[in-house]
Amino acid sequence: MKRAWLIASLAFVAFAAFVFYLSVDYPVMDPLGPGAGFFPRWLSLISGAVALVLFAQTWLNKNFEDPGTVLIPRGKAARDILLVMLGMTVVTFLYEPLGFTVTTLLLLIYLPLVLGARQWWVIGLFALAGSGGVFYAFYYWLKLP
Repeated sequence: MKRAWLIASLAFVAFAAFVFYLSVDYPVMDPLGPGAGFFPRWLSLISGAVALVLFAQTWLNKNFEDPGTVLIPRGKAARDILLVMLGMTVVTFLYEPLGFTVTTLLLLIYLPLVLGARQWWVIGLFALAGSGGVFYAFYYWLKLP
């Protein structure tokens, strides 16, 4: 199983390198703020670094144990995955009519509920801070319309 983790982490490094290679053709900045290459470039660098750390941890761990995970989840795990995927699918159709901030607020209320959170004040605080914070970052910090 250790070999599978090493191969998977190297595959993610290769994918991150490929995305970085493709993003080089796009400008990082333009007159309005971050350009088309900004997010792909940074996300590829971050995901590649995480994959390298995973590779190094797996390689250097002498007592590597199989975590006993199954390839296809069953029961509650499968239900949670399907509900999260359903929510993400619905969100793609709600962005246009409801707008980014309201749709993100609804998503950030839905996801903790699906994953088992039950303290309403925590869910509300998380949703407001998340949707408001993302709006603030894009509108004021990155100067995107």
